[in-house]
Amino acid sequence: MSSNSSNKNPVSFQNIAQEKLIFWEKLPADKIYYAHTSSGKKKETLKEHTDLVTKYTLKILDKFCLETPIDQFSKEFCSVFQIKDTLLGQRFFKQLFLNAIIYHDLGKINENFQYHKMENSAFSENPKNAIGTKHSILSAYLYVVHHIAEVKKHFTGLERQRFFYLVFLFACSIKKHHSSYLSFQKALRYKPEIKKLDSYLVFLGIEEEDKKDALHQFDRCETIEIFFYKDDIKKENLSFLFILLKLHFSILTAADFYATSEYMQNLKIEDFGLFKKADTTKLHRQFWDYKHNQKLHKNFHFYENLTSQELFTHSQDNLNLLRQKMLAEVIANIRQHPEENIFYLEAPTGAGKTNISLAIALELMLKNENLNKIFYVFPYTAIATQTFKKIKDTLGIGNETIIELHSRAGFHNKIEEEKNDGFYGDERYNYLDNLFLNYPLVLLTHVRFFEILSGNSKESNYLMHRLANSIVIIDELQSYPPHIWDKICYFICQYSRYLNMKFLFMSATLPKLGDINPSLTKGTVFFPLVKEKSDYFQNPNFKNRVQFDFSFLDKQIDSVEKLAPQVKAICEQYYSQKGHIKCLVQFITKRSARVFRHNIEQSKLFQGYDIYLLSGDILEHKRQEIIDIIKDTSDESHKILLISTQVIEAGVDIDMDIGFKNKALIDNEEQVAGRINRENSKINSVLYIFEIDEAKTVYRDDLRCKVMTSEEISEEYKNILQNKDFDKLYQLVYEKINRKNKDPLIENLSSYQKNMASLDLEKVKEGLKIIKQTTYSIFVPLKIPEETFSNTEKEFLQSQKAYQGENKIDGEKVWKLYQSFIKAKDLELIQKKAGIKKIYGIISKYIFSVHSKQKDDLLHYTDPENSFAGILYLSHHEKIYSEEEGLKPEDFQDGYCL
Repeated sequence: MSSNSSNKNPVSFQNIAQEKLIFWEKLPADKIYYAHTSSGKKKETLKEHTDLVTKYTLKILDKFCLETPIDQFSKEFCSVFQIKDTLLGQRFFKQLFLNAIIYHDLGKINENFQYHKMENSAFSENPKNAIGTKHSILSAYLYVVHHIAEVKKHFTGLERQRFFYLVFLFACSIKKHHSSYLSFQKALRYKPEIKKLDSYLVFLGIEEEDKKDALHQFDRCETIEIFFYKDDIKKENLSFLFILLKLHFSILTAADFYATSEYMQNLKIEDFGLFKKADTTKLHRQFWDYKHNQKLHKNFHFYENLTSQELFTHSQDNLNLLRQKMLAEVIANIRQHPEENIFYLEAPTGAGKTNISLAIALELMLKNENLNKIFYVFPYTAIATQTFKKIKDTLGIGNETIIELHSRAGFHNKIEEEKNDGFYGDERYNYLDNLFLNYPLVLLTHVRFFEILSGNSKESNYLMHRLANSIVIIDELQSYPPHIWDKICYFICQYSRYLNMKFLFMSATLPKLGDINPSLTKGTVFFPLVKEKSDYFQNPNFKNRVQFDFSFLDKQIDSVEKLAPQVKAICEQYYSQKGHIKCLVQFITKRSARVFRHNIEQSKLFQGYDIYLLSGDILEHKRQEIIDIIKDTSDESHKILLISTQVIEAGVDIDMDIGFKNKALIDNEEQVAGRINRENSKINSVLYIFEIDEAKTVYRDDLRCKVMTSEEISEEYKNILQNKDFDKLYQLVYEKINRKNKDPLIENLSSYQKNMASLDLEKVKEGLKIIKQTTYSIFVPLKIPEETFSNTEKEFLQSQKAYQGENKIDGEKVWKLYQSFIKAKDLELIQKKAGIKKIYGIISKYIFSVHSKQKDDLLHYTDPENSFAGILYLSHHEKIYSEEEGLKPEDFQDGYCL
């Protein structure tokens, strides 16, 4: 490599890719090395595969605008590790980065690989090479030895040692590229067999001295401390390596997968699912043409200059004006501050968050052409599905632009009407697009998103490179456990800095992560897009939408026997005034919900009412049926009583008249209030708070629960809810987080940052786990109405002879089909994986989840031989399960929340 550092900018990856490794040219001309074989096709040579990998690597770097972030990583490396010749250091950094990707399969020169795997007659078996047919460890070994020699040519002293270690880190991606996960701790410890690979070094013309130096470094390379942890380097300054190396692994594995798919399946990927400038302009125009946004577009300054005092009178017109005023204010602020990376949108229920968030994303993309994709992140699949439909409607887009990614969404077809070439045409591309999320607008769950950020699995890291230059909209942040809020804040700041990511946090009850501790943000601005939230939260059109009544707490309504007649009396009073009633009663345990229902059915207290139960163990089709009934307004004199657990708190699109709720977390009460009088079209909507089950029985580990039991906040409970002053609650939570982080004897943010710096990926992943408690999937083989399934799903089931047009689709047949795909050995790989993805979206309609205690109680009713792939088959469901009520809690020893 040239050592000329006189140029002002680091050399481009395009230029680096033109430089061939010296020993690449030393392979014997009389032998052909193969990389892959495929039935009925000519074998692919190693050179051809390397060229394809190079092509896709450069495409990914270009299309995703990754050169700038990687240049920033190179600068950070040179700054943190005090590389004097910065331009030389940056250039060498980029060469190490790229070469590890392009030449990751060089180890396929292993004659055992050629002889056994490629059936290459030009080679014979070599029993002495100590690695059998493996190629990844040989690829890593050759990469390390060659580049350590290159490091020696250009760097001395401590600089040399630090570049040595960078070589080893990039080599880990090579070594683990066929593994299901990325690891650095054990991957750095090369086994003794590498000392038996001398013949490959001689064969490729590598000098004896270079070999000895490399082996010496292999012996030293046990822990990061040897190279990096000096007195002048703080561990927290090394966290950038975590993001860098995940990104490197992502590009390597993605480029390799695309290259292999082009050879094996003739799949040439040109469209990576990114917004172009013309797309953004078109969507921006479509947004303003949408029916609810036209008035604001034509009279922007009128709405922007409205004062909240003008809109204090309670009316539907003023509510709509408030929504337009908020949207105008947010757009004006985003236009003035597009350079910021992290934004808050604090908006009351009914303000139109989805619409506002779309406006924010489109404005940011207009201001920054490198921003080319949008991620929406949700805690509940129901919100994802609602938002999916809303965005498609607002922007006039189809499946080619947007994807919903979660277990219940199933297999996403980019082309909604399949073409005649069937599976081996469109669906192979669909599979790759599903795997790599090749869509510019993605809706996914918070668990999946933070797996991409912090996880080390190969499949989650496939998507890592897509995060660069993206806009991420995180909804309902308060649903994340508070003990990880500081880690989320730290991660978001790091990713926004290095990968040019824009983050928007939005909620009606929004924790301000930037307020936890200034040391987390290090100058990163968390910009509020609504300057005076009281203009909206204190306006009667939002504030008085639902009144809170705490009298049941004073009256000690602490049993279902006491609660039921009180609920009936208030419902009847409302009915006598309005001529209809939709009442919600929410509990925090399923047992209490069931006992309440049993009590009122036995007493016939609610005779004349339609009574429904919603809980997490009721299957999705039945839940949706109940929701549709409640939303139906055709019966003007309806009497509906809905009994629910926490599933009602967010993501359920219903509009009740009044409600009753078991006291829990303060922000949970506000979320339930969001299911009442959603359109602000009613008067005298009230949410009554009672306490039958103590919040600590469910939320004992939540910091908010611990805060609420303190004398300071228990007195403020009512005021916080009535005045929407959730900051007061969250400030006390931040204080608890900060006290924990000052304690050197417990696991806290400092130890977490050390895990990041140490590249202990497993601990990093575990430390940011959103759902700690293990859950288990239960399959109920019921017969489900066929209208529950999409036409595509029914066509798939028909093609597999699991459905022949019946009114209901048999879960037993669906389960057998799933088993057949899992066990199939004669299907081509992509066909099998795509089939499993499709069928999983279907079987999810028959599945609910339980925690370990309920799982143990259910084992007696399951079929162990029929249970597999981590899913329990509830064969004797008729004894323990009801389609209308879910599990029967009387068969369990304790109450549970679902």
